Amino acid sequence: MGLKAPAAFPADQALFSRWCRETEVDFIIRGTGSPEAVRAAPIGYLYLRRDGGAGTTLYVKEADDGLSTGWVAK
Repeated sequence: MGLKAPAAFPADQALFSRWCRETEVDFIIRGTGSPEAVRAAPIGYLYLRRDGGAGTTLYVKEADDGLSTGWVAK
């Protein structure tokens, strides 16, 4: 794939979004709170929860393509 991450993940949301576009990693979303019933995305997208804990920091969109439901915490 040839993807090279920066030395430090961009802390600012705008810089993170720009980094995702430039590296074609547009399938990663991050934010606070659960994405369930809040964030619409296609199946296969990832959500990094900044305020998550054990088992609620990473979510994977597994169902209901294009809707805001179907997120599963990993």
